Amino acid sequence: MLFIKSNKHNYHIHLIIDKKTILFAHDVFNIDETMMIEYSKMIFQETLNPYILTFGQIITLLDVYDLHCKVYNEFSKKIIKIELKEENRSQNNVIFLPKKRTV
Repeated sequence: MLFIKSNKHNYHIHLIIDKKTILFAHDVFNIDETMMIEYSKMIFQETLNPYILTFGQIITLLDVYDLHCKVYNEFSKKIIKIELKEENRSQNNVIFLPKKRTV
């Protein structure tokens, strides 16, 4: 993940996956969901990499598969939490996206 183009500071981004959640925790700077959507659009426009999704596209994709994403602060960490459902989990550390939500 790229949040800041600076090599002056050491920032930490942790990825924690368990049976019920995928959790990203970072100490880069205070950011909410709206800011993440806007900043990721700017990063996408700078890189012009068609393989990078913006945060808004990721949230839309999660919604299509009826997964919920929550952005919040806890202690000095900023958290992005994706809650998995029973049908998304397997014994082999694979996350399944078996069916799309119908509208």
